[in-house]
Amino acid sequence: FTLMNFYADWCSHCREFHPTWQKSAEKISSKMKFKDADGQEFEVKMLKINCVDFQDTCTSAQVQAFPTVRLYKRDGSFAPFTAKRTTEDLVAFITDQVAKSHHVKAKHHHIFREGCHVQGTMEVPRVPGEFHLEVDGRGTNINPALTNVSHRVNHLSFGSVDGSLASKGSNLISMMPDVPDFVKP
Repeated sequence: FTLMNFYADWCSHCREFHPTWQKSAEKISSKMKFKDADGQEFEVKMLKINCVDFQDTCTSAQVQAFPTVRLYKRDGSFAPFTAKRTTEDLVAFITDQVAKSHHVKAKHHHIFREGCHVQGTMEVPRVPGEFHLEVDGRGTNINPALTNVSHRVNHLSFGSVDGSLASKGSNLISMMPDVPDFVKP
C-alpha cells in the first residue's frame, strides 16, 4: 500500500498540510502495521509528488486539485482521502481501507521460479545505437503485481552464431584492416 500526496509548491493548502504530512510520515510510513481483511499485516509507504515538476505524471493520474491524497493498493486501484487533514484521520483512513482489502494471492508455476530462458540471434547494423528487451503479453494484460518482469542478461556477445568473428562469409579483419592494431587478446 502506498499513500500518495499530489501537491503543488504554489498551493497554500499544500503548504498548510506539509507539517502534518511530515509528522504523519514519521509516524506511519514503513513503521505502523495495518491488518487487511484476511488478517495479514502490511506497512504503508507515504510518498509525495510535486505536480509542478512532474506535471505529466499528475495529468495521467487525473489529479485535479491540490493537495490530492490517495491510497494506492496492490491491485492498482486507489481510494481517495477526503477527511480532515490530520494525522489521526490519515491513520483512521488507512486502517479502514486496508481492513477492506484482500491480500492478492498468486502462486506461480514452478517453471517461473528460474526466470526466462531466452536464446537467439539478432542482426544489428554497424552504427551507433541501442537495443531494448521488452515484455509483451501478446494481446493480454500483464498485471505487474503478479508478474516478475525483471531480467538479467548472463551473456551477450558479438560475432557469428558459431563464435567466430566472421559475418556472412566475410572476415572481420579484411573488412577493418586496422582492427588488429587496437585489439589485444
